[in-house]
Amino acid sequence: MGGSNLARERRRYRRFRHLRRSRRGVATVIGALLVVVIFFTIFGVFLTQTIPVWMGQNETSWINSGEMSMASFKADVDLQYSLGASPVYSVPFSLSSSGVPVLASPTQGSLVFTGGGGTSYANLTISAGAGSVSYVQNVSTGTLTMNLPNRYASPETLAFQNDAVIRVPSGAGPTIAFSPLFSLRHVPGNTSLALVLLNTVGAQRSTSAPGTQPVTSTLLARSVITTQGLFGANGSAGSFGVTLRIGSVYACAWEAYLANALSVSGIAPGGYTLSGPTAGCAGTVLLTLTSVSFCTLYLAEIDIAVGSGSA
Repeated sequence: MGGSNLARERRRYRRFRHLRRSRRGVATVIGALLVVVIFFTIFGVFLTQTIPVWMGQNETSWINSGEMSMASFKADVDLQYSLGASPVYSVPFSLSSSGVPVLASPTQGSLVFTGGGGTSYANLTISAGAGSVSYVQNVSTGTLTMNLPNRYASPETLAFQNDAVIRVPSGAGPTIAFSPLFSLRHVPGNTSLALVLLNTVGAQRSTSAPGTQPVTSTLLARSVITTQGLFGANGSAGSFGVTLRIGSVYACAWEAYLANALSVSGIAPGGYTLSGPTAGCAGTVLLTLTSVSFCTLYLAEIDIAVGSGSA
């Protein structure tokens, strides 16, 4: 009888120990699962909250870098046409943003040069009145475009056209971020105008290679033309009619820029007319000045080459 009770107690003890070990194993598994769940929860919050902010900052820095590259390119071209400086300049453009190691790849951009003509041009006419032959100049305004298709910051396009850097944010109209040479000043009895026409040529080319790619500007020809040089003594203090016509996919940006230049020039509204596209942004801008005393035109031909090995 006593032996039977002892055997039952031993079996009961063994079952208890086995159950306790099983409970410990279940607790260990549950604890590990909780740790995994907590880790992935924190990691998910990191991906959805931190990565967009981090990448947004990277892409904003990339936009700033692109704007500075465009400004440097324009500054080099300004030296070439205005002073006849070095015939060849090269500016590096970064075509990708920074990424987040392992977690987010860099955003890739592109550079494109498109030749002018057709819908991208500038035309200047200077007339000295009856009995004189008007001066007419036409240029083809090829366009250098940098595309920044941001995924976290707002996508943006930057374009260099006829000495202007045009900024096109996503969902907004284009604006001229860095102005071309267009100096219009009026004082009683005298109106002066200085402007530039760039005939930008080169092989149509695009690149989206990662890293940094150069854009080269080569000065092919330049001249400085004045009304005095065109019309002799009558050109030193005459009264000239000046007509500027610009064709561009960014015509609305050109119209807004010229309207602002006119508003601060001191010219009365009756001394000019300005018109632009009636619908959309692309089209033609027409500016007519009825009485200009002296005009200086910087005329240059610039070859633009995009990417290494294209110069």
